[in-house]
Amino acid sequence: MKLSKGYSKILAISIIAFWLVMMGLLVKRTYFNIPEFSQPPALADTDKADLILGEEWMGIYMGKDKIGYSVTNIQKGNDIYLASEKTLMRLNVMGTPQEITILTNAILGRDFSVKSFRFDLQSGVIKFQSQAKVSKGEMELDITSGGRKTKETIPLKTTPYLPGSLRLMLLQQGLTVGKEFRVPIFDPSTMSNEDIVVKIEGKEKLKIGNESLSAYRMKESFRGVVVNSWISEEGKTLKEESPMGMVMVRETKEEALTKNWGRGTGTDIILSTAVPVNIRIKNPKLVKYLKVRLRGIPLSDFNLASGRQVLKGDILEITREETRTINTYLLPLKEKGFEEYLKPSPLVQSNDAKIIEEARRIVGDERDALKAAKRIMEWVYQSIDKKPTISIPSALEVLESKVGDCNEHTTLFTALTRAVGIPTRIITGIVLSDNNFYYHAWAEVYVGKWVSIDPTMNQLPSDATHIGFVEGGLDKQVEMMKVIGHIKAEILGHK
Repeated sequence: MKLSKGYSKILAISIIAFWLVMMGLLVKRTYFNIPEFSQPPALADTDKADLILGEEWMGIYMGKDKIGYSVTNIQKGNDIYLASEKTLMRLNVMGTPQEITILTNAILGRDFSVKSFRFDLQSGVIKFQSQAKVSKGEMELDITSGGRKTKETIPLKTTPYLPGSLRLMLLQQGLTVGKEFRVPIFDPSTMSNEDIVVKIEGKEKLKIGNESLSAYRMKESFRGVVVNSWISEEGKTLKEESPMGMVMVRETKEEALTKNWGRGTGTDIILSTAVPVNIRIKNPKLVKYLKVRLRGIPLSDFNLASGRQVLKGDILEITREETRTINTYLLPLKEKGFEEYLKPSPLVQSNDAKIIEEARRIVGDERDALKAAKRIMEWVYQSIDKKPTISIPSALEVLESKVGDCNEHTTLFTALTRAVGIPTRIITGIVLSDNNFYYHAWAEVYVGKWVSIDPTMNQLPSDATHIGFVEGGLDKQVEMMKVIGHIKAEILGHK
């Protein structure tokens, strides 16, 4: 059966999660560690601290389209600072309007280190919340999703800081052209720690509105993705440029709330990043073999030569698995070495009683691992209302709301299969539909050997137009930002 246009709305929606993480809305404005300054951070210099107190408003643009705004506010208390941020975005996703609101509130010490924070994301009926307290080299994290709360303790090698703190410390250390800092960050949206490299590249005049301002230009590199930003001599953020053409520009409150809305054509987040191909394949779901040349990206950064994929130079061959010859097993799995693919995570709550109960109900008395995985796939495919969803995917949230796109389908499927003892891993890549490759997420299950499975498209195994780039959850999936907007694909053959 031909893949309907309705599927196109959900095939690529996982790009939104990557986009939110990388566009300075969830990563750049989270919690920084500062291990490489020449001296330990001192208590805040009151005069310099006053430079970043109060509100800062930024308009968020894609081309001529204004898609949102962000406001930060830092206030001084008794031996503490209170920091808050609100980001609102209105996005066009395959003709469907989507609004997302992100709120962050934090209590900071006199040295601007984070004592506690709360992070909230709401998109339609979908809600995600994380709260944390920092003490004794640990971050105690509570995550609320799907009406359930999970806890996690994250060890910290250094003290976490806010971006406002980072700007202040840069001022205290001296803004010097050529200076470079390697900064570990904690991102509450992915619950992960990674390094970001910040380099002060130069000083130049920058036009903001009708003003010409002196600014330091900084390059921030995160997992191979570059974000350029400009800050004033007082440490105020003036402009940020991110991949996929998103720009944040300093504005007044009135400008941020009222100026330039509806001026552009309404850039579609998904269509603008689709990867066109050179030939049309009438029915991609039937493709058993695909040969494609990939260009424009560093192929060596990805594990493309894995399982059903063979890479020779820049040519990739994908062969759909044959399930009839698999020597499967009876649950539970007795084979060792798959513990990593059975354990729960903060967003894949496979040990939750509600997930376990639902998984056992779906599987029933079936003990054949391959057949059990198929039952779960079919249940997820039939049960989840396929709508574009901008969220941080959580299995419990999806089980509760029964709404989502490929990320939601795959996250719930992974939790359910792990709950009954089937090792499962999340795969992110691209898939062919309507003469374009779109960004997509699916899974692989170990049922005697690893087999691809797509609960969004009800495919076991997945067709050969599924090209996997990254294995893992959202903390790993941000690697796809190296691909988005850069990859070129030329189909050389298929059958």
